[in-house]
Amino acid sequence: MNIDTRTPQRIVAGVGTLFLTIGLVVSWNTVSFLKRSESTVARISGVDAVADPRAVGPAPPLYYPRLEFTDAAGRSHEVRGDVSRQESNGGGTSFTHSGWTMGEAVTIRYERANPEHIRMGGTWTWLLPAAFVILGAGAILIAARIAREAREGNTHVALSSSAAVVLLAAGVAATAATPAAAAGPATSLSFNGVAFQHRWSQGGQNEYTPPGEEDLGAWKSMVTINLHDWARNGDQLAELANRVLGNYQASGRVLRTDSKPRTKDHEAEHFAAVLLGGPNPIEIAFARILLVDGRGVVIVYSRRFSGATVDNDVRTWLAANGESTEKALRSWTGLPSLAAIAALPQAKPVSGAR
Repeated sequence: MNIDTRTPQRIVAGVGTLFLTIGLVVSWNTVSFLKRSESTVARISGVDAVADPRAVGPAPPLYYPRLEFTDAAGRSHEVRGDVSRQESNGGGTSFTHSGWTMGEAVTIRYERANPEHIRMGGTWTWLLPAAFVILGAGAILIAARIAREAREGNTHVALSSSAAVVLLAAGVAATAATPAAAAGPATSLSFNGVAFQHRWSQGGQNEYTPPGEEDLGAWKSMVTINLHDWARNGDQLAELANRVLGNYQASGRVLRTDSKPRTKDHEAEHFAAVLLGGPNPIEIAFARILLVDGRGVVIVYSRRFSGATVDNDVRTWLAANGESTEKALRSWTGLPSLAAIAALPQAKPVSGAR
């Protein structure tokens, strides 16, 4: 029986061309937007309920967050986000039913020339156009295969290939309406082979200690992540490093400092190792000052010693672990996302907190 495979071939080729074109256009627009935009962390200040234009009959509204952020020039903005959520367990504009949380930290990008134009897409910004490009290119290749198989008389293979493309296209189209998952929480991290749990945050300072060291008045090792949103370039990072060093000099003894100049591949970085406190307890602190997503971050690993032999314990630990700890900190890649860190619960100072 003769089966005409020209129609499936044309459909698959048409679908492939359409998807490839969409993917390339969206990718071009995304790259263009990234070049003319900056990344920052915004906080949700409200929520707008908007009727769902796709709904037929009664339906829950779409909830868009109101976002407050400060641009690189220090100007404050409040805009409506471009990503909505829809919950089916209520109505109105209450946060209870919106799917958003008041004060929730959200990473956005805004246009330098027009900060009111923002995007919240995150990783999905790249995944969706990439999916269209891959699917489009694959469909075009399969269309070519259909033509070849048809010439050779393998019509069943040709039709199976076209059916697979149609099903895959339907899957991508359905997935396109699904937002990307949010970044994981910053409630735990690992440094130098040791697990640390979040214990306390306030004003950009975030403290982590290992299991069993929950008491912030009696910890032995700690990772502290300090966020400095005002430091956004190399000069401001150097100013931040000088402030950190000045604070250390006022309360301890500097053991070592070092700076890496900016290169075409890496921003500048600064480092300091210090002894704090004394005579008992004594704290050894290793501080790495760097830019992360265009924001100043100070990562500190601290080790605290106390007791009758504290001086000897400090010297022994530094001789055995000082160099390796510095290397581990300066090469550490386990920093949670800034948005996840900013979203950590904020607490009032507790007894013993630094």
